[in-house]
Amino acid sequence: MPKAIPTCCPCDEAGCRVTVHYLRERKTGPAFPLAVIRCVTHGRSHTLYPPGQVPYGRVAIAPVDPAGRPVTSEEGAPALSGTLFEAAEDATADTDAEAGARWPESGSGAPGTRRTQGRRLHRAAVLLGLLAEPRRQERIAHALDVPQLTLREAATTYGAARSWRQRGEVLLGVLSAVLASQRHGVLLEAGHEAELWGLPRRWDVAGARFVPSF
Repeated sequence: MPKAIPTCCPCDEAGCRVTVHYLRERKTGPAFPLAVIRCVTHGRSHTLYPPGQVPYGRVAIAPVDPAGRPVTSEEGAPALSGTLFEAAEDATADTDAEAGARWPESGSGAPGTRRTQGRRLHRAAVLLGLLAEPRRQERIAHALDVPQLTLREAATTYGAARSWRQRGEVLLGVLSAVLASQRHGVLLEAGHEAELWGLPRRWDVAGARFVPSF
């Protein structure tokens, strides 16, 4: 159960009566049920997601814990295990394989199958604006707080990549530039600009209202 339950729904109108409708089990994503709130006034339900998680997401999109705190490895680098970018990290892990390390065709023992790894590499590229047309790429660059030139050059390199290893290296390079600011919420805004999900908002306890989450 979240520590703070919203007292109004995202309609931003006063006079809402909000209750916890139920806890929704998840097969993927957070390792715990998610609270679904119900606005009795407007007759609408909304699911509350912890930081780093998004609707219909099978993995987190940012290396943060449920409280929004950065998760790092023993070396101090962002811990990408369990995130969308784990596929890119794994693709670059095997230095002996020219094509990069790939998840198995089927079965268990990895975060997913080879097809899943390919889909996540593609989704990460969309999130970071590497497959976007110039105007959308400009908006994504602004959301990520990185120069558009960085994304433009990365997009060119990504498009010319001939292996998953090379694509993974490009994705991790852009991600490193993004996470340098420690503002993980920018990935949520970028995903919105890339039309992967709706406008991300978080509950501001002090102001008792929903505000942009980036």
